[in-house]
Amino acid sequence: MVNTVSIITPSYNQGQFLEETIKSVICQEGDFLIDYIIMDGGSTDNSTEIIKKYDNLLKNGNWPIQCRGIKYRWTSEKDKGQTDAVNKGFALAEGEFLGWLNSDDTYLPRAVMKAVDYFSTHPDDVMVYGNAYLTNKDSVVTSSYPSKYFSLKKLAGSCYICQPAVFMRAAAVNEVGELDANLQTCMDYDLWIRMGKRFEGKIAFIKDYLATSRMYGENKSLSMRDKVYEECISTVRKHFGYVDARWIISCILDVFRENHKQSLPRLIRKLGSRLFTLRYFLQLRTIKSLYSLFKSMLLDRKESESI
Repeated sequence: MVNTVSIITPSYNQGQFLEETIKSVICQEGDFLIDYIIMDGGSTDNSTEIIKKYDNLLKNGNWPIQCRGIKYRWTSEKDKGQTDAVNKGFALAEGEFLGWLNSDDTYLPRAVMKAVDYFSTHPDDVMVYGNAYLTNKDSVVTSSYPSKYFSLKKLAGSCYICQPAVFMRAAAVNEVGELDANLQTCMDYDLWIRMGKRFEGKIAFIKDYLATSRMYGENKSLSMRDKVYEECISTVRKHFGYVDARWIISCILDVFRENHKQSLPRLIRKLGSRLFTLRYFLQLRTIKSLYSLFKSMLLDRKESESI
């Protein structure tokens, strides 16, 4: 039986990146079918022209398909945002496996094949993720995403799973439920935690680089820093019952990283808006996580000094 991989791309006014994203999907090669679903939120730039261009190329047989076949579907209509678009795409998906690729990210060559091959040799696993490169606005690689082997405990302290480098069994996603529509920035993190709580031991990390994640001033991760931390901390507390010290420390230090060139009054205001996180240190489990963090740092330092 030939496997089908459904890939969802939510899109809105990102025509400058969208063509690169689409090509990275329809250029995938391997023994599988691609069910590609683009959910455009009613873009007013050139996004729909780009989407139609590749729709016509595929329909007319003018694109060199390198997998067993591509079903290309798209819609362009007003939605309630990225989370809503992805959920609608998941509902339409026909594949046994799901991928989610934002319209400013890309798959690397043979990414889908590596995921399908992994699932074929590990029939009990429900989710696999790989490494990813971070790129800038010009598609230049700037660094690597800090991915790690899966541990639910470690997931409480940081989101080390890069969303475009993730593939999941559709049946498992259906079991844990769709993305939380109340979240704007960490809906993926929330899903990884729910998957981990339900399927720990069946989630795997492979060292292959599978995708690129674009980081630039206008994207959510950088332009909505307060919202990112607010939602992540709230999500961690909901799922684990406490806030890991790593999130609190990261939230505070981020102010200095992102605002080192800003005026002192602005820096103080921004820092004040983040100090709310300190109240979580009143929780015993948060204090314990801080102790574990410092202990780990001391061990790492001793090991590096002994080399």
